[in-house]
Amino acid sequence: FFLVKEKMKGKNKLVPRLLGVTKDNVLRVDEKTKEVMKKYPLTTVRRWAASPKSFTLDFGDYQDSYYSVQTADGEQISALIAGYIDIILKKRKMRDRVGLEGEEDATLLEDVVSPHRATIIQHQVPKTGQAVSGSVALP
Repeated sequence: FFLVKEKMKGKNKLVPRLLGVTKDNVLRVDEKTKEVMKKYPLTTVRRWAASPKSFTLDFGDYQDSYYSVQTADGEQISALIAGYIDIILKKRKMRDRVGLEGEEDATLLEDVVSPHRATIIQHQVPKTGQAVSGSVALP
């Protein structure tokens, strides 16, 4: 979680909040009670921007306005969101391939995920067929 400050609606006052990023959601959490005030699914994030003193999320048609906060951790938040969205997009791309569902003998390779560079579990289809014999020696 990142400590951020957000502007209160209708007032010119900044309120401390916690901004959490999970593999599925961006969470807006009350700093004192730790109660989740709002969940933004990562699949609704259209754009995001980080500056040295702020961070902004754009949810496109899912929300009327941008969600902006003051924070010095904008680049770290941005890298984390980018990594998770990269994983979501790769999973969607893999799901679109034929044969992903129902492959009982398929193996999965899992790589380490870090906030700066995202990798994904890769799907490998088993290769079946007949053995071919031959010679690699040249005459």
